[in-house]
Amino acid sequence: MNLLVVDVQPEYSATCAGVARQLNGLLRKAARTHGKVLALFVGGELSADREPDVRAYWLAHGVEEHQLSRVTFLEKGYNFFRGWMDNGVDPAVIVDTAKSLRDRLCWDSSHLAPEELIELGADPTLETLYMPGCLEGHAPRFEGTRWSTCGGGVTECLLETELWMRSRDIAFERTDAVY
Repeated sequence: MNLLVVDVQPEYSATCAGVARQLNGLLRKAARTHGKVLALFVGGELSADREPDVRAYWLAHGVEEHQLSRVTFLEKGYNFFRGWMDNGVDPAVIVDTAKSLRDRLCWDSSHLAPEELIELGADPTLETLYMPGCLEGHAPRFEGTRWSTCGGGVTECLLETELWMRSRDIAFERTDAVY
């Protein structure tokens, strides 16, 4: 089992503490199956959290030091799909629009004509949908394998990442971790 952990970090402790307490077991399961473990976290100008902060947060929630050596931490942004998500756009429309942008080598929906957006089922008056460059650059790490996902913000950040995965046809299933 490959494991993708999204935004389990100090900045989002209000939405990820339940998952944080279950990380030890999830990491053990991934280790038993020799799965990869990727941890996406919001950093940079968007959060005060840095990789050492995220590692310390995991340790404080019961993750063992040796387990951290198996984890690849990747910094990411957020809100690339959230404008549309928060406006109730059908997830399938978001996925189809992201695929269309990728096919055209475009990074945001402002490059599509209103007719193209309407054809995709999108409202051309909505704010711009952005392709997540932070994830696109790491896509080869995800492709060709199946993933278990978990994380904070199940209807926000985790879902946003899962929509991106769907747009790339990356197979995944959300873990049954308690959120």
